[in-house]
Amino acid sequence: ERINSWSTSFLPRSAPLQATNNLPAFSVRPPGRSLRPYEGPGRSLRPYEGPGHIMRRNHPLTCPKKPAPATGRSLLLAASLLAVALSLPFSAALDVTLDQPFQQSLITLPHAACTTLFHRNGRQGCGTPSSDSIQGALLSWDEMGTGVPPYTEKGSGEALDFIAVFPDGVADLEKIASLEASYGDEDGDGWCRMVGVLVVNATTDGMENSYYSSPMASFPQGQNTPSADVTYDDGDYKWNKKGDGLFYKDRGSIPTAIVTDRDISTYLLEISRQQASNLKASAETSELPLVSANMNFYMGGADINSKTCLTWTDDGELRPKCLPLGGNSLWATAGSRADPDAEDPRDVVMLAVNIDGPSQYQDLTPAANSAAGNILAGLMAARAIGELPDGELDDLQRQVAFGFFQGEKYGYIGSRAFFCGHGLSRIRMSGGQQFAQDDAKAVERGFSTCLYPMRPSTGFRALGQIYSVISVDQVAFPEEEGVLYAHKDGLTDVGEIAAEILVALTNATTVTDAGVGSAPPSPVSSLARISGNGEGEAGGAVLSGYSTAFSDDYYGSHLDSALHRKVDMESIAAAATVAARAAIALAYYDGDSDDASDDAAEYATKLLPDISAEDEMLLTLSQCLFYDGNCDYLKGHVATEDSNEKYRTKMIQTMGGDKNLDTPPNFNVGVYGGYLGQARIYHDNGKSKSIYGSYKGDNVEKASDFDVIVRLSFLETSLLGILNDFLGRGSDGMDTPTECKSTSDCLNVSYCASSGDYAVCAGSDTKECVCSRARWHPALDPDLEPLQDQGTFLLRAMEEGDGGGDGLGPIYTEPYWSAEIGVSVFRASSSFMGTYVLVAGALFLAFNIMIALKLKARLTKEVLF
Repeated sequence: ERINSWSTSFLPRSAPLQATNNLPAFSVRPPGRSLRPYEGPGRSLRPYEGPGHIMRRNHPLTCPKKPAPATGRSLLLAASLLAVALSLPFSAALDVTLDQPFQQSLITLPHAACTTLFHRNGRQGCGTPSSDSIQGALLSWDEMGTGVPPYTEKGSGEALDFIAVFPDGVADLEKIASLEASYGDEDGDGWCRMVGVLVVNATTDGMENSYYSSPMASFPQGQNTPSADVTYDDGDYKWNKKGDGLFYKDRGSIPTAIVTDRDISTYLLEISRQQASNLKASAETSELPLVSANMNFYMGGADINSKTCLTWTDDGELRPKCLPLGGNSLWATAGSRADPDAEDPRDVVMLAVNIDGPSQYQDLTPAANSAAGNILAGLMAARAIGELPDGELDDLQRQVAFGFFQGEKYGYIGSRAFFCGHGLSRIRMSGGQQFAQDDAKAVERGFSTCLYPMRPSTGFRALGQIYSVISVDQVAFPEEEGVLYAHKDGLTDVGEIAAEILVALTNATTVTDAGVGSAPPSPVSSLARISGNGEGEAGGAVLSGYSTAFSDDYYGSHLDSALHRKVDMESIAAAATVAARAAIALAYYDGDSDDASDDAAEYATKLLPDISAEDEMLLTLSQCLFYDGNCDYLKGHVATEDSNEKYRTKMIQTMGGDKNLDTPPNFNVGVYGGYLGQARIYHDNGKSKSIYGSYKGDNVEKASDFDVIVRLSFLETSLLGILNDFLGRGSDGMDTPTECKSTSDCLNVSYCASSGDYAVCAGSDTKECVCSRARWHPALDPDLEPLQDQGTFLLRAMEEGDGGGDGLGPIYTEPYWSAEIGVSVFRASSSFMGTYVLVAGALFLAFNIMIALKLKARLTKEVLF
């Protein structure tokens, strides 16, 4: 019965998912025009060969000795005219609006799915209840929500299945739950049964946000969320006052997807309202073909959690049905690299930001305020500090470092993995199997890889103890123009000092104490929780664009985008300036006087100039992070790092993965496993080659037999290159950097040797040898440990002193996706229409047989057959 179909399907989750925002615009093709091949990513269509298109061959024609009589020609002409007449309804009905039955179209339906996520205690998100797809008529949520039941032909028997169509601005928990309560039972309300939700793009420029709610919880990563146990101070402060918690609900029986194309969305919304209104007006409406949808989003049974899917076995062998959320974080140092053999390294002041954003539609995560603005401010702060000479940075009491953490919105994955690994590195690494290896094969410099537990690079062991962390959050769309806010952790003296310094750095932009008494969800929260909720000495503060609560109503929504509202570049430039000065001030701070905070702020202000909102690099990066993730600047850095990695490993693998950051950018965290960001051990002893997730074998006789291979994501790879480029130019004697194509061209560079560094190739357009400053670090929940078979993981409740985890992490995972997953929209025929088509088809067949027999008989009689 499905005569017309728009369809799309997602890749299996064993490959990175592509966002659908870059699909071509929806268009109506008039009848008779040729169909151009679709030129979007990964798919192509054959030219149109539908009804009326006849493939002919040129055969030689043998003419009869006498002409055919008029009766034969008349029959031939009549048959031809009949065929043309019968083909007209089909060729004229090629209309993508689905207003007519018997349509055929191959227009792709752009959409992003609300997927299922598992965690330690269960599941959240959307999906179909079984592997069978569901179908339902498209009916508008507001018409169905009036309480007036529609008339249907199934009122006395089976309920009419329908899919509720919502404009994206009103698809909140309250409205969806209300429809579920009315129509969500197995039999619905006796008349209709809701089996799915289709959200359509109804967003307009300059939209008012007072009617929107955030799908995140009002206690972000706090109370009543899977991350509550890893959020310090019990996570009991309501930072997201407009949050309704839709993101965290288990909606495994209600598949949900969002349509992004504006024209298609307009049509679907209008037709759903028309159909719901007509069904209420007349029972006969149900006899008409209804525009319907088919949805297939099965993502596991109702009782699955992360432990179940990660430990799934088939025939006694471990066969996980999911992968952990995660990826790789980036960290870097300003000034000379720390000596790994130093007995008492300097303490560290870290400027830390998240590089992922939350969204219930994982392939539609623009995260302009919750991620992109933070990344931009962090990068510009690194650039400002990187312009200082290494010698001046080395003279500070503390070392300045940077952390760009992945997976922060899903239980602080990146910062927990880094802080846990750093704090316990001297305990864990001493007993593990190791081989000398680091990011540039500088074996003599003392960095190594630990084979088990798997630690691909142990360069972080050279860092001293974490003294303080400054985090930047939501500064792209601030609560008040020209004002930023300082949030202390409320637990430590260092947190108090950090907040005081932030306030003391008020200049053109005011920095005021938020007065909350605790830090919002951020890497500062992670540090505070790991250090014992204030029992440790490490502390920090958050610099934000909001005061006592999140001011952005679109937090965690697909509407957190720069496409519909203007980014405050002045706010981002000011945040970058203040954050950079705060890091320098904390590194300088001596605490010897009551005015120590003011003195440190004054020192940093004199050392670092203001960053202008018109800065060329700021504007370039803003274009990449807010609008065009496929920009040339990011692609140039990825290409450089790809060349460096090929030199390092001598293997053909693509850094940056198989896709860019998308247009507009997508900051979804992704998954960790296999070639999807997992660091793996490559073992080649000359006799055999193997790849492991970790290694517990005994034959570690030659370090040269082992190597570390990894494929960072596009964003992670570009950040690695940018941080090296921004921070690696302060060494003495670097007046004229050496040009390069890869790190192989930097082996004889001498201007990095004086500080114990080595050179790497960095840059986008112009590539030059700079001193190595940046590293990557696995962003994997510390309660998971990679096993020897790549893509498999050990879940363990850590004991004190035995690693980073505490057995309390949420352990978010995502199931493997079927290739059949997707949404199709079509016009369903009623039972009467099906009978009508069957009878009409039978009569048409009989008529054609009769005409063919008569025509054959006449042609035989006239000696033409």
